[in-house]
Amino acid sequence: MPSAVHEAPLTALHSAFTCFLENLPFDSASINANVLSNIEASNSLVPDLRVSLQNMRDVAAEVLVPIIGETAFSQHTGALMDKFQEALDADPSIIMAIMAVVTESKRYSSPAKGSPSRMALMRDGSIRSAKDFITGSNVLPTLDAPVIVEGHTWCSVESVTFKVWVRGDEVIDLETHDPAFVAEGVSQYCFSIRN
Repeated sequence: MPSAVHEAPLTALHSAFTCFLENLPFDSASINANVLSNIEASNSLVPDLRVSLQNMRDVAAEVLVPIIGETAFSQHTGALMDKFQEALDADPSIIMAIMAVVTESKRYSSPAKGSPSRMALMRDGSIRSAKDFITGSNVLPTLDAPVIVEGHTWCSVESVTFKVWVRGDEVIDLETHDPAFVAEGVSQYCFSIRN
């Protein structure tokens, strides 16, 4: 399901940041450190990953958001880069921005008219619940296997590209190629496509 694929690449980072913050020696009564998903980071961005810090001893203190992460699955990377730039313009103190771009091995298409897949899905005339649909794949939801229901490939992840920018003395530069401030890597998943 698109929402699960959209969230999945940053799930491991969510866990890593949570573990990292839990192991830092600081007074948790004074500082509230959170790793959250889909919580506003700025007026222009509700990221898939947001690390925030809040001074719990000052009611007027602003919540600091040093790290944001976003996944591009059903959107173009240009739109995501625009979101990042707007977030950096709104909050130049962000120290890390993480982008995950999910690439499918075969672009999504619905089952063809008259195909056995479409006929099977429309057999009873009702819309399947998400649970019934996923159960029809007979595999646990994961990024390393295609989602095939009624013989039709609904999603097949080929790779996830991660790009991470960090802040130096100046605001994060999304155009930089300087390895001191940006790193990029690909996690690949190769599958055979069945229709």
